[in-house]
Amino acid sequence: MKPAIRYQGGAYDSGVDFYIPAGYFSLWSAADPDIKSTLEVFAQAGSAIEGLSLTQKDLDGYILNAYAQALPPAKAWEAVCGICTGT
Repeated sequence: MKPAIRYQGGAYDSGVDFYIPAGYFSLWSAADPDIKSTLEVFAQAGSAIEGLSLTQKDLDGYILNAYAQALPPAKAWEAVCGICTGT
C-alpha cells in the first residue's frame, strides 16, 4: 500500500497500525494531496491482504515482528543492558 499512497499518490507518509488488544487496525496517510486515490487503495486493502502470497519464512518474520511490537518493555533499559551500566 505504501508505494501506491506515498510514492505514486504523493502523500508524505502512510501506514497500517494494529492494536491487537482492542481488536482493530487503522490505515492512515499524512499530508496526502490525492486522498481520492488513497481511499480507493484503502477500500481494496482487505482483498489485497487476503491474496498475498507469503512463504512460511515471510510469515514467520511478520509474526515475530508484530509480536515484538505488541509487547510492552519488560524492564527498564538499564536492567537488561549490563554493559550500559557497567555491571
